Amino acid sequence: MKIVDNRGAPPELVRLVDQLGQEVEGVNQVILDAFVPELRKDRAIGAFEPTAKIIIIDLGHCITDYRWMKYGALYIANVWLNMVVSVFHEFAHADQLNSDDITIEEMEQDPELHAMIEDDAITKAMTEAHTYFGQGHITPPLREMGWAGEKIAEVLNNTYKDIPEQVMEEIEVHKSGGAAELMAASSALPRFNEENIELLKENIDREQGGVKLGGRYYMTMAEFVSSTIEQSLYN
Repeated sequence: MKIVDNRGAPPELVRLVDQLGQEVEGVNQVILDAFVPELRKDRAIGAFEPTAKIIIIDLGHCITDYRWMKYGALYIANVWLNMVVSVFHEFAHADQLNSDDITIEEMEQDPELHAMIEDDAITKAMTEAHTYFGQGHITPPLREMGWAGEKIAEVLNNTYKDIPEQVMEEIEVHKSGGAAELMAASSALPRFNEENIELLKENIDREQGGVKLGGRYYMTMAEFVSSTIEQSLYN
């Protein structure tokens, strides 16, 4: 499998792509780029072209897609989660074609089957992301995120003049390993109740997970993904 990095992708993302390329058959090439014209209409963060067996990961759209922030994720964590999930998602599509039960023609001609395949790929992507972060992988420092890190820094610098306290909080939480503000996530995700919120707070107070800064509680990426895995949030 060939990896074509047209932007200077985060080294950890390249490593993950290479690992999956060794585990999943049926991928000829993975292109890491930004604002790819073919993906512009839907602002997709990734795509799999089944005939040529090419995966495209759009780092630009990963930066401008804020889907996880609706559920309490901080901006930097949101971008990294987009990248990781998009890689797992597109490799899941590639792996689906390794099954004798699915053909390219069926995928393209049967809308109901296409929807089922998409749901299956999303489920697999979130499960794999949950495992990945559960193994201790974290959001890399901006200096280790290549082109994307530079663009994230630009966003934070441009935002600082309007909301300096929030930007500084984002940076400090990121450095400390936090990914999502607990109360924001708990109000947006139905899996939370008063009991498990208090349990998470107690664990953070005991330094057994998460981060506490300025009296506010933040989940790690592993905790955040665990809280979202049962929700249909990827769409």
